[in-house]
Order: sequence, then C-alpha cells, then structure tokens
Amino acid sequence: SATIKSYLKNHRSASAINATITVFRTFMGAVLAYLVFLSLGVNISIVTLWAIWGIEFVIALIPITLNGLGTRESAALYLFSILGINSAVVLAKYTINLLLLYGLTLLALYLFDTKKFMKEAQN
Repeated sequence: SATIKSYLKNHRSASAINATITVFRTFMGAVLAYLVFLSLGVNISIVTLWAIWGIEFVIALIPITLNGLGTRESAALYLFSILGINSAVVLAKYTINLLLLYGLTLLALYLFDTKKFMKEAQN
C-alpha cells in the first residue's frame, strides 16, 4: 500500500532497526528453546527451533484465542511430533517458557516504580 511504501521511504533507518531487533528476538527465542529442550534431555538444532518458532508465531496471530495461547502449543505439538519428540517434553518446554515469561513480567513490574514514573510524566 501507499502508506507502507511511504513509511519505508521516509523511515528507512527505523525500519532497519526494527528488522534487526525482530531477527535478534526470534534468534534469542530459539536459543531459549534450545536451552530448555537441552535441560529436558532433548538435543535439537537451533535452526530447526528458529523455523518452528516462526511458524508458531504466524499461527498465534490467528485471532481465535487470547494472545495465541493454545494455538501456539497445538502447532508445536504437531511440528515437534513430526521430528519424533515426545509430547510430554514439548508441553513441559512450553510450561517452563510460560512460567519464565510470567515470572519475569512480574519481576519487571515489581522493579518498575510506577509512582515515580507517573510523577515524572506529569512534569
């Protein structure tokens, strides 16, 4: 569309930064998945995990559940079953990831001083 073309033309550096951060984020997601699978006794290629993460991400965008919960895990169960990975290991990996995500979010909220932030925003 014209809006996208205009944005890419006028904000080339912001688009490049966004693309770089997106690639880095997906790679770090694959590294985290690799470490969790390794801790569960399964050795799988980071490139494979990166590809599966991308497929999961696209499937999670389908607006049938809140934040892709359930659809992402269902897709993962199917994709990892093709690779011969036990469904219990896959579900354990996703449970660990979810607990890490929620735990780190709660920690960040605890450390973030909302009163100070609101006071600074009013000034």
